Amino acid sequence: MRFTVLILCLMSGVSNASSYLFASSLAINTADWLQTREISKSDIFYETNPILGKKPNSKNINLYFLSTTVLIIAVNKLLPRKISRVINVGYIFLESVYVFGNYSIGIKFRI
Repeated sequence: MRFTVLILCLMSGVSNASSYLFASSLAINTADWLQTREISKSDIFYETNPILGKKPNSKNINLYFLSTTVLIIAVNKLLPRKISRVINVGYIFLESVYVFGNYSIGIKFRI
């Protein structure tokens, strides 16, 4: 519930199309975060993000995804709408490739 209220507050003043892209960027970022947490606990899988390294710890994972969330918010609040839309579409596409790729090899989401 708190997360939903936070998202609604962050989305205020953003157009409908931009709101959907903003929410989708945050959602796919969250999916990647949850999968990365699962990867860090696995003996079979390893992380491919060079910033995090092959076996990141929880602290580094959480700091990285907090940073990407802040960046998504900044893009949507500070940049012109057309530019933020292009960035969001690119981010959603890129993250979707990773998230669905991870899912296809057995890395699930666990909260």
